[in-house]
Amino acid sequence: MDSTAPTSGAYRDHVRKAADRFAPFDKKLDSLAGPAGPWTSRGWDRPGPSAIHAAREALIILRDMDLPPDAVIATAKGGIGMRFTHGPRYGSIEFLNSGDVVQLTISASVADAMSVETSPTGTRDALRDLRLFLGA
Repeated sequence: MDSTAPTSGAYRDHVRKAADRFAPFDKKLDSLAGPAGPWTSRGWDRPGPSAIHAAREALIILRDMDLPPDAVIATAKGGIGMRFTHGPRYGSIEFLNSGDVVQLTISASVADAMSVETSPTGTRDALRDLRLFLGA
C-alpha cells in the first residue's frame, strides 16, 4: 500500500471544503434567479433561465478546476457574470440572456473581449483560458 495515498476520510474532507468554498456562489445564483434584485432599481433585464443554467454549469466546471470566482453578479446586459482577479489581472465570463457567452480579460490596461462557444465544452475551454491568463 502506498503510504502517500490520501485516506478516504481526507478525500471527503477535501471535497467538503471545496463545496463549502462554492456555497456562497450557489446561494448568489439562487438569489439572482428570484423575482427581484439589483436589476430592478437599475432598469436592467432580469437574468433569464438560460443564463442562470449556463452559470450553474460554469460553477460545476469551476469546482472541478478548484477555481472559485471572486464574485457572481447580475450584468447590465441581462445575464450572469463571474469575476476573477489575480494581482493586476482581471477576467470575467458573462452568460447573457441572449444565449451569448462573452469572456473579458484585462492586463496592464489592455482589454480583450471575445465570444465563447455556447456549449459546456466552450465554457470549460474559456474558464481554462481564464485560469492560464490569471496565472492562478
